[in-house]
Amino acid sequence: MQLSRKTVIATAVEMIEADGVEAVSMPRLATELGCGLISLYNYVPSRDALLDAIGAEVMSGIAGTFGPQPSWQDDLRAQLRTFRQAAMAHRRCAMVAVSRRPAPASMTRSAERALATLRGAGFGEPDAVRIARTLAAYVLGSLLREAGAGPDRAAGDYPADADRDFEYGLDLIMQAVTARLNSRPAASSRERATLQPAT
Repeated sequence: MQLSRKTVIATAVEMIEADGVEAVSMPRLATELGCGLISLYNYVPSRDALLDAIGAEVMSGIAGTFGPQPSWQDDLRAQLRTFRQAAMAHRRCAMVAVSRRPAPASMTRSAERALATLRGAGFGEPDAVRIARTLAAYVLGSLLREAGAGPDRAAGDYPADADRDFEYGLDLIMQAVTARLNSRPAASSRERATLQPAT
């Protein structure tokens, strides 16, 4: 195997997905790659740097490949779906990414876009920040459940369908967010008409 920063990160991603982040150490990674520890440090200077690089790599897809959307609700939906799709490809590594401080640049850009979308819809800064946090928590919670870290079913025996369940929950949240915006005393009837969620 040709040793490069790309192969180092790819091998570490495979290890995390197979055995969890706790199983990844620099000596074990060097063994997997068939190289010396000193050689490995030429590509990643520490385990922390390795985890940062993994977070940046696996979440690079959330920058958003979609264009302008018909409404602010559609824009937020597209952002959350893109976030979920990127994370689903490497669930364990995605959880590593969201735990890193500072967060990967792609996640920071995604958060900034969500905030800009909410501000553009008419939310003030405090509400925009809290709504963005709520939306992020919903996506992460869904991923944990889908990965087996949460209940597969609610009360009763209705079968789980990850995609439909995600969209159902997203609908509920977006309805609540839209209702909150429409309930502002300063919102005119014309504003309220234009802010109704798309069906």
